[in-house]
Amino acid sequence: MEVGSGKSLNIYLGIQNLDEDLDSRAKFKVIITPLEDKGKEEWFVIAQPSNIKVGEKSIVPLQVTLPKGLPPGTSYTYTIQVFKNDKEYSSQGIILRVKE
Repeated sequence: MEVGSGKSLNIYLGIQNLDEDLDSRAKFKVIITPLEDKGKEEWFVIAQPSNIKVGEKSIVPLQVTLPKGLPPGTSYTYTIQVFKNDKEYSSQGIILRVKE
């Protein structure tokens, strides 16, 4: 994904509870971690999901805001981790690139 220096971008993350216990609810949490000591967690604002019933989906809004002055073309790599009841449920890598 590309974002201009000093600009914001809204993205959305979908989470579905695929638990086998049909009566359960689970608490989910999203964490974004920069890799290679580049980028900052503080660039992201995450609207954490509430408890999700089995089979239900939740859309989690994420907003990324880059500080002014980042060099165009610079890339930052992050891992998005989703935790379910404090255990890792899923993860995905993303690349954030400063627009030229």
